[in-house]
Parts: sequence; structure tokens; C-alpha cells
Amino acid sequence: MSFILETRYTLRLDGAKPEKVWNIDPKNVRDINGDKYVKLRAYDTCFIRFLCAGFLELPQRTVVVLSEVEGWKKLRELRNTAAFEAPALPKPSGLAALFGTAPTLTKKTRLSAQRIQDLRDEPEVFELDVPSANGDDISISVVKPAHPRDELLVRLDACTLEHVITYIRDNGLTLDMLLQRREYRKDAAEGMRNGKNSGLVQKRRRFEACSGYDDVRKWVTVVGKKRVHARDQDSNLSDGPLPVADGEEALGDMAAVDED
Repeated sequence: MSFILETRYTLRLDGAKPEKVWNIDPKNVRDINGDKYVKLRAYDTCFIRFLCAGFLELPQRTVVVLSEVEGWKKLRELRNTAAFEAPALPKPSGLAALFGTAPTLTKKTRLSAQRIQDLRDEPEVFELDVPSANGDDISISVVKPAHPRDELLVRLDACTLEHVITYIRDNGLTLDMLLQRREYRKDAAEGMRNGKNSGLVQKRRRFEACSGYDDVRKWVTVVGKKRVHARDQDSNLSDGPLPVADGEEALGDMAAVDED
């Protein structure tokens, strides 16, 4: 028999009736440089309901996500801008200003594979200035992402989480936004889905000699990534069938090329 000791954190909304509580999942808490950081997830129902407590009435037994919430997207964009965009060059002076120079632009920094792995293994923390309603910037501690799509990790304390929640509310949080769910490939035919490492895939019957069965249903790629992207970029192909390359088997407006 083994015992596991866990420390659980709870965030309470003072003065709310009935009392609103966010029971933070221990799996979403990380210890970085001796401080606790909590992972804010767009599909964490408990966090979302706490975020809306006293601000927005949510229907019961309804799936809500933050993916399309303007305040949430602006907060992530704020973090990514601070983490990945190099500061603009200083304004020229003296002779350079007299004769004119090219405008100063911000430039996105590209991380090497080794740098990304280092951030995964040993996360770094930086201070992010978050605008408030009164016009002042409030600095909060945030974990530096290795990729713009990384989940948001902020310092686990009441003051930081209060600023985060207030910013999301002030910058766009409505029921319609919470009910919107991100859709992929809206123009895909019925029975299609996104492949893990490919384009669109569909379940078809394929012969598998080594399986012992003559007929096996497997997900196979019917449209490769490059051709999906080409169709999206070319308005002339967006509504018509995809061109079938040599050696591909036509399938309506799709063509089977390889297995997923």
C-alpha cells in the first residue's frame, strides 16, 4: 500500500452569493523556481464558470469554451507579442534622422529547436504588463511559451488571477462567444475529419494482406495538406473538385493517396 500526499488549491470569490469556488486541479499546477504556477485552459469548465461568476449567467449542462472569447484571445496575443516579438529599433538621430531611414518595425523572433527544448525542460518566467480599466498597466508573472499555441501559465496567487479574470471580462466575454466552438474544415464533405499529420481523411475499406482479413475499414488520407492549402489559396478551386495527381484514385472530388 502506498500513500500520496497532495496539496490542493481553492480560489474563492469574496462576497458572492451563493459562494463561488474554483477547485484547481493539481495536475494544472507547476512548481517553477520555487513558485507555483497554474495552467489556464480554454476548456476547463470549472475555471470558466468561476470566471463568469457574478458577471454572466451560464445555462446548466452546456458546454462552454474560451477559444472564441475576445478577452481570452487578447490575453494570449498579449503574452505572445511580449514573448516572440523583438522590440523596435530606436529612432534615428543626428545625420540618420536628417537624411531619413527605413521605418522601424518589430520583428518576430524565431526560436531554434534546441531553444524550444530548453524552454520545455526548464521553463522561464517573465513579467507581462496587462492593461487595466483605469489605464494603468499591471505586471503579472507568466511562463514564457516555447510556441504561440502553448497554454497560458500564470503565477498562482489571488492578485494575479484577479487581474487575469478582470482583463478577460473587460475585453470581451459574452455567452455567444462561450458557446462558439472552433470549427475546422467547414467545407469538408460528410464523413471527413482532420488527420493527425495529414490533410482530410475518410474511413474507407482497404485490403490488408497481413491482417488476415480481406476487408478492413481504416482512416486514409483523401486530400493531402498541400492540395488543401492550394485550394484554400486559389478561389478558382475552392468550389470545384481537387485536381487528381498521377497515380491517385479519384473519389468524387477527393483522391486517396496514402494511409493516416
